[in-house]
Amino acid sequence: MTSGAGGSAVSTITTATPPLQAPIVAAAPVPVQPQDQAQRPGRAARRLERAVVIFPSDSANVGDLAKARLAELSVLLKQAARVRIVGYTDDIGDQALNDKLALARALAVASQLRQLLGQASQTPLIPSGRGLCCYLVANQSWGARAANRRVELLIELEDTPGNAWLIDRHQPLLAGPAMVRFPSAGGARAAS
Repeated sequence: MTSGAGGSAVSTITTATPPLQAPIVAAAPVPVQPQDQAQRPGRAARRLERAVVIFPSDSANVGDLAKARLAELSVLLKQAARVRIVGYTDDIGDQALNDKLALARALAVASQLRQLLGQASQTPLIPSGRGLCCYLVANQSWGARAANRRVELLIELEDTPGNAWLIDRHQPLLAGPAMVRFPSAGGARAAS
């Protein structure tokens, strides 16, 4: 355990072989500032929360434990104004392959969320893929590449006391640099 930026604890996992786990990584909330309340009367302030699902190499399968964590978030997701689901890859493979894989990851998470929320849910789920871009860290090691193989859930919520309570309740899944590891749906492979 080491100390990260701001003195928070960061767990580091070092392994000689690729991990056979698909973690959910959480990040701190990002407030969404309305442009000008005077220009948009009657519109409530919103905030953006972020959760991340990490995938094994060359996989778009959501593992069982990652599904369980998404199920825990479903109460919060039901309150969302919308959820953007953006898939990413590492730098292995060509652009076309990575674009397809990034979108497949986003669609897999969107499908899982639709099952959890139910077909009647009013929460818009907006999946998209962005292969070979937008890396969290440089792709200089297996562990770094693993952090980049992800789907980010950008959860837009009305900034209300009820939603604040739900966000506080789900903080372990949303905030801080903590990484929780879950078994993947498949083993590690040679592509991103």
